[in-house]
Amino acid sequence: MIRPAFSVAVLATLLAPTAVATQNEVSAGFTDLRDADDHFLGIGYTRYLSAINNREGVHLINPYLQRISSVRVNYFALDDIDYTQAGGTWYVNNDWMLSADISYLDTDNRLHDEDDKVADLKAGFNLNRHVQVGTGLRYHRARDTYYTGGERGPQTPFNFDDFAAVTTEKWSPSAFARYTMIHNGTGWDFSGQVMFDDIDTLEASGRYFFSPGLSAAINYTFRDPSSELEQYGYENQQVVGAEVDYWVNPNWSVRAGFDVGVQGNSGLDSLTLLSTYRF
Repeated sequence: MIRPAFSVAVLATLLAPTAVATQNEVSAGFTDLRDADDHFLGIGYTRYLSAINNREGVHLINPYLQRISSVRVNYFALDDIDYTQAGGTWYVNNDWMLSADISYLDTDNRLHDEDDKVADLKAGFNLNRHVQVGTGLRYHRARDTYYTGGERGPQTPFNFDDFAAVTTEKWSPSAFARYTMIHNGTGWDFSGQVMFDDIDTLEASGRYFFSPGLSAAINYTFRDPSSELEQYGYENQQVVGAEVDYWVNPNWSVRAGFDVGVQGNSGLDSLTLLSTYRF
């Protein structure tokens, strides 16, 4: 008798909107990736430095529309991969946006370990309440360790003390833009970014809000490897994705989406399900 009553109480708490100022956000979800044995599980926490006004705008991007600064931390895990990210976004006089993120990716398996450290800095300027443009710089340091095993025979065990390590460092500039037009809880949100690297990447997204709590988006990614990488078998990749985001109330949302490769590794790439709660 206690367990059903407790479940009903928790559900009622999630479904009932609250007038309390919301400055905290927690999220949890999973992604089913192609060629991966396990699901990609993730959790995240965001602390908004001022309260979100839920009585206007659209719930999903209200922190952006209201220029609310925040700090965040995220963690993801898949098979032998652990990914940790921390960062923040700050708005200065409603004109400037500064964003900084650091992340660490640790991949450990029997014959190959990879450690990736990334620092991503961005600065954006709001031309007006609808348009933001900006530039960024990404630093990436990767260390790959390959366990060679040494000289082996039928009676010789694998020697994990025998390995080769390669470390690379690179800087990648980027440019981005965003256009948002929301009126009476409906409207559009477009964004795009290009990053110049060994594999140049173009990302674009368009989202339409049918109401303050319901929106749908289409995402597009194009990756263009350098001629040097093409000699090693790298090829252009295009990925198209779609998602639906629904806020049951101003505090709780669910999101579902998928990505499909249309050039390169064609076919279904991933399925994602995410839930977010603000309090």
